[in-house]
Amino acid sequence: MNEEDIDKICTDILKDTTLYRRLPNKLKSDGRVSHTAVIADRSNYYDVPEPVKNNIYIVLSFLKNNISDFWKLAPELQKNKALVKACIEHHGCKFTHSFEQLDPSIQDDVEIALLTLPRNGDKFIFLSERLRDDKMLLQLALLNNLWAYEGASIRLKHDEDIIAMIIDRNPIVLSSLNPTLLQDKSIALRCVQSMGNMLHALPEGFQDDEEIVLEALKHRPNSFMHASDRLKDNIHIVGIACSFSKRNYYHASSRIQAFLPFILRFQTYPDPFKINRFRI
Repeated sequence: MNEEDIDKICTDILKDTTLYRRLPNKLKSDGRVSHTAVIADRSNYYDVPEPVKNNIYIVLSFLKNNISDFWKLAPELQKNKALVKACIEHHGCKFTHSFEQLDPSIQDDVEIALLTLPRNGDKFIFLSERLRDDKMLLQLALLNNLWAYEGASIRLKHDEDIIAMIIDRNPIVLSSLNPTLLQDKSIALRCVQSMGNMLHALPEGFQDDEEIVLEALKHRPNSFMHASDRLKDNIHIVGIACSFSKRNYYHASSRIQAFLPFILRFQTYPDPFKINRFRI
């Protein structure tokens, strides 16, 4: 058939979507005819002959209004990298939220990962073991979702740049997913510098550490409530804490509360960090 005949059939299909089902297989095997039929009515896809059924443009037209039908496609189509890429580009999170169901060969593809992670960083955990050891991919995932750290390889979980990235954005994630790292004083110190109220998540030994507690007070004056009982009974530490916020008086030990007001009449505790914005 010539081009004019094909154009006429396509026009007729757009007018009557059931016409395609009555066509002989020879006409259905024409890519333009089948593509037009699927555009006109997506249910026509089920009548498309097998050789043409795998055409990526026909499949995308079939999936246009219902991406969940991707999982009804033939296994070889679900492994088609070009099709998966097109689905991610056209449907975004509606498609990638089921990333864990994809074929392992797709989960091991760097290009697919680069398209997925900016949209769904939490899907990092479903990448192949090889890709979960890729520092660049993990950093990309963390920009979208810090909980992607959970799926990182052991090597990357102890990488200084990765740890610094999490501490700078939300150290609570680190305390939840890898609390053993908080046993390191330098990391604990960086955590309270990033978020003063992280003091409550640190090991008890660091809640009794003057340097860490004072650093936490600098960034969050009310973090004194999480300090150890020993420091709450230390007149010097309590005095500094009260210089940040007078409310810290109520977190001091009862012994200190009894005579602190008398002492403060004769001794002024300067703000050692010059953070006047926290004063009350």
